[in-house]
Amino acid sequence: MNRFKNFIGILGIIFLAILAAYGGYRLAFRNLIFPKVAIAGIWVGGMDKETALKLVENYFAASPNKVILRNDGKEITSIEKIKVERNFGWAVEQAYGIGRSGNILTQIAEQTKVLFAAREIAVPINYDADELAGYVDQLAIETDRDPIWPKLVKKNGVITVSPGSDGIKINKIQLIKTIIEGWGKPETQLIEVPTDKISAKEDVQLVTNAIQA
Repeated sequence: MNRFKNFIGILGIIFLAILAAYGGYRLAFRNLIFPKVAIAGIWVGGMDKETALKLVENYFAASPNKVILRNDGKEITSIEKIKVERNFGWAVEQAYGIGRSGNILTQIAEQTKVLFAAREIAVPINYDADELAGYVDQLAIETDRDPIWPKLVKKNGVITVSPGSDGIKINKIQLIKTIIEGWGKPETQLIEVPTDKISAKEDVQLVTNAIQA
């Protein structure tokens, strides 16, 4: 009986200690962003909203965003003509709201989770979607390459296969998504243009059948 009472007493002490630690944690961050929270890779945990906003704005000002597209490791173009606006205030509000939304159980779960796993908030951007789509379409016209299909060639009575070459096609949807993500970060963002290969490799069996026909 005494052992059971001691066990219950120990559990009670542990519970009160955890409760006190949690209360102190909430009190320490009552007006601050919780730890391990970043905005566009910029750590803002432990800051109030005003300080976090100034830090993010200053970081983007000191290291302005520039998106450069590359193909096969070679720079092909940079996107500077399309106007992009960034809403840093919204990103700060989202960072501050981590661990503060929902009921108390949801808040406890989020506040605990953020201690062990960092959270990153993306900076929302505003841009002309039609202008970006037109830019990517033009880039595709300049970059896409149709495949050259292999063909049978008869010379001196001998039929041989003239090999073709693969074509490439820009993955427009993936490229647009990557560009948008790049615009939301500071500093120079190097983006490898995503392409799909159109194989022109000949089918050995089909070629054999054609030669024998």
